[in-house]
Amino acid sequence: MFQQNGGFSRYSAYVRGKKQRTRIKKILITAAGFFIFVGLLSIAGISSLEMRGEAMEPALHNGDRLLGAALPYGLSFGLSQKRYFAAGRPERGDLVLARPGYDSSPPPWFIALDRVLGIISFQKINMESILGTHRGDSLLVRRIIGIPGDTLYMKDGRVFCRPSGEDEYLREDRLTEGEYSLTLPEGIPGWESAYPGNSDFSRTVLRENEYFLLCDNRGVMDDSRLWGPVPLRAVLGKILFTYWPLPFF
Repeated sequence: MFQQNGGFSRYSAYVRGKKQRTRIKKILITAAGFFIFVGLLSIAGISSLEMRGEAMEPALHNGDRLLGAALPYGLSFGLSQKRYFAAGRPERGDLVLARPGYDSSPPPWFIALDRVLGIISFQKINMESILGTHRGDSLLVRRIIGIPGDTLYMKDGRVFCRPSGEDEYLREDRLTEGEYSLTLPEGIPGWESAYPGNSDFSRTVLRENEYFLLCDNRGVMDDSRLWGPVPLRAVLGKILFTYWPLPFF
């Protein structure tokens, strides 16, 4: 009887150990699959980001969580303007994640790790928090108003555009497929059009691979009015949608 009980105990311990090993194996496989999935998202240029400030009101608000992707415009490497696997080109009216002209581009490893950390931590952890830098603060969400070949000018906060090969200037909302609203600033008495940050600017011609980016809130001046057109390589991806707060709440 003692031997039978001892054999049963050993068998029970074996079964428990096997179940535990199976459970650990499932956890490891699930974790590996998750990190592989996140890595593929990073390679594809999928990134989660948080809207900061009021620059894109009324379309986007401070604290909105956004999903962006590089693939709609293709993936770029280094300082090259060439894009690979592109589904299309940046168009007027697109909301994009961009790097302004005054900021230098970080190395590819920095971008890849920052995307992975942002996705798995829901933007709680990023490379700048780990390294104690503020490089990520210069990434901006802005709207494309002008594309290569366009001639632009602004009057009272609205842009008028003459596409390449056309004779007529059209207001910006007549050249985009999607609709968007603007927050227009009130004029500042004595603020001349030659001063920076005015709601007017004179004609600007965009060269090859140049894009003109503006805030929807035209009272915020951190856009191409201040730092000029940006090259294609500075347009990092297209904003796909807002995932938080949910649109039906």
